[in-house]
Order: sequence, then C-alpha cells, then structure tokens
Amino acid sequence: MRDIARHWGDFHYRILERICNDIVPDEVSYWEDMAFHTAPLISPQMFLEFFGPEYKRINKMLKEAGVPIIGVDSDGNVHQLLDAFWECGIHYVWPMEVAAHMDVRQVRRQYGKRLVFQGNIDKRALAAGPQAIDRELEAKCPLAWEGGYIPSVDHSLPPDISYQNFQYYMRRKKELLTTRPT
Repeated sequence: MRDIARHWGDFHYRILERICNDIVPDEVSYWEDMAFHTAPLISPQMFLEFFGPEYKRINKMLKEAGVPIIGVDSDGNVHQLLDAFWECGIHYVWPMEVAAHMDVRQVRRQYGKRLVFQGNIDKRALAAGPQAIDRELEAKCPLAWEGGYIPSVDHSLPPDISYQNFQYYMRRKKELLTTRPT
C-alpha cells in the first residue's frame, strides 16, 4: 500500500511541480471519492498513515509555489476525514453530499471557517420543485454571507431535474446571494 501511495505521490508531485514552474494555479483539487453513503471507505488513521505523507509533501510544494486553494472532491460522507484533510493541507471540501448526511451547517459549527466548503444544496430539491428549492436555499445560503461557503448543487445534475426547475434554482440563488440577509 505504501508503494502505491508513494507512486501516486511521485506522479502527482512531478506533474504539479512542472505546472507550478510555469504558472501558479488558482486552485488545485484532488478528485478522491473516499466515502460512501454513511462513512469513509478508509479510516482517518489509515488515510493519514498511507496517504498523509504524500498529500503533505505535495501540498507543501503547492503552498511554497503560491497556490492559494487546495481542495478535495469526495462524494459520500467524509465527515470523519475532515480533520485528516486539514492535517494534510487540504482546506476546501466539496460537494458535501446531502444524501450522504453531510450538512454544511453542522460542519460549520464544528470547524468554523477553518475549512471552506462548496455544495450541500440537495440535488433532489431541484427535482422536487420551487418549494423544495426555496427551503434548501433559504436554509443554507445565509452561510455564504459569513464567508467560507459556496452554495452549489451537491453533485452532477441528474436527468429528473427540469430546465424550469434549474432556472428557478439559479434565479433564487442569485436573489439570496446578492441581497444580504437582515
């Protein structure tokens, strides 16, 4: 396992180092689906033992190169991995999948602004229609005004979301994010 992790780390380190020699990316994100519906596929301890050294090494180089945002995309319930992500230099997490019991409000209470999040707008609300969309957006968009949260759909849009519902979602989100709550 360590050999696989080291190979993965060396590969990504060399590619990202070459990129950072030419430009400084605005963001580097890992696509690491590490969880399923109820919990991670790997324990935080195993993540830190096997992959932690590689993430730390790569992220140290990225920070030294001036990359301001280092994130991870992982579907599923990654709650138990958030401390490990932070320890490895990852401070931006998405999509915060609602169907996997991720709740940005709960995580914000626990982590404050130490971690930044995107997503957590339940894609199923978009399929359900305007009332469900309003409930979802009104519950979560106010966090964006505190900083450190970008409300967006928590996954790719499935085919059961109508174009009209998507337009409504975009319009309502724009309204809520351009008018500061009182």
